[in-house]
Amino acid sequence: MSTRVPFQARLRRWLRPPRTLRPTREGWWYLALVMAVGVAATNTGNNLLYLVLSMMLAGIVVSGLLSEQTLRGIAVRRDLVGPLFAGQPAFGRLLVSNCKRRLPSFSLRLREVAPTGTSRLLAYLPHLASGAEREIGYQTRFERRGLTRLPRIQTTTAFPFGLFVKATQPEAGEEVLVLPKIDPLPVDLLRALGEAGVAVWPVRGPGPELHDLRPFRVGDDTRLIHWKHSAKLDRQMVKELELEEGARVSLIIEDLAVPPREPGEIDRLEEDIRFVASLAAHLLRTDAEVELRHRHSERQVYRGEAGLLHFLEYLARYAPPEGEATGPVGATDVALGEATTITVWLGRGLALIPSPHGEGGRLLKIAAAVQDLPR
Repeated sequence: MSTRVPFQARLRRWLRPPRTLRPTREGWWYLALVMAVGVAATNTGNNLLYLVLSMMLAGIVVSGLLSEQTLRGIAVRRDLVGPLFAGQPAFGRLLVSNCKRRLPSFSLRLREVAPTGTSRLLAYLPHLASGAEREIGYQTRFERRGLTRLPRIQTTTAFPFGLFVKATQPEAGEEVLVLPKIDPLPVDLLRALGEAGVAVWPVRGPGPELHDLRPFRVGDDTRLIHWKHSAKLDRQMVKELELEEGARVSLIIEDLAVPPREPGEIDRLEEDIRFVASLAAHLLRTDAEVELRHRHSERQVYRGEAGLLHFLEYLARYAPPEGEATGPVGATDVALGEATTITVWLGRGLALIPSPHGEGGRLLKIAAAVQDLPR
């Protein structure tokens, strides 16, 4: 149910809108000249100087009224094309609308205001007709994963004389989820994955390759009869086709015993999360089934591009747990049958890849390898 804004509050907001006003360089000269004319008129009592002073003061009032009319009714909406990845440019658009019914707006500047207070110019609109909407390309960049609040958008104008810059209060940006960056995996890791059997294998299914031949049964598709072998054996033989099926991987994530405090430790943790994201992307894009094992989450099985997106969203929201870790996740209780278990220690840059012969695993130092990748 919508709440009705009291008339006094609406009137107060209309008469005293949230604006900031600062003179330009020319505006400071103009104000100094106004002061000089005012002092001269007061000392001399010359009516002509009083007339000039009144006209100069009226120019300030007209400038404030016209600039306020220009900023009223301007709405800015920002759309970003997702998903968003850390360390990569994000693209979208700005939709600038003039909601006034009759009056146009002039000399609009859109600025992006960072939390540090610095701003950058996004676009300049010399004219925006009443009821019109303008679409402007938008680009930004996120350096860290996780929930991030977008920089605020501020609308300014120096209309009509360029003496003063009037600006709206920056609108708070919405929160977006920034996913970890995906890097190509090092060659030695790909070799270790291949040796551990993390690859596709053939199974029976509706694929293009021949898997086996068997005698014809009632209900089989007659188009699958292999007539050449049927003639040789004097009985009907049916082709069984082969479908490649992805590997099954149980990916175990081990937390740090103590959450990182120093900047170097935090950077190492972020590099390891990038590695886990890159590893999951490689596995899921090769048709593997990936089961996530982490003590602070329920078991989840991910498949395909949709599964990869959900996996990256989980990593984007990851935060090191407070207090000491309660012990490693068991690698023996694996939900997926015949799954390869890969363990990654966050913050230490270590990954345990199983040996193909079952006598242990290969411990890889993955942080240095990820650092050497092209960014």
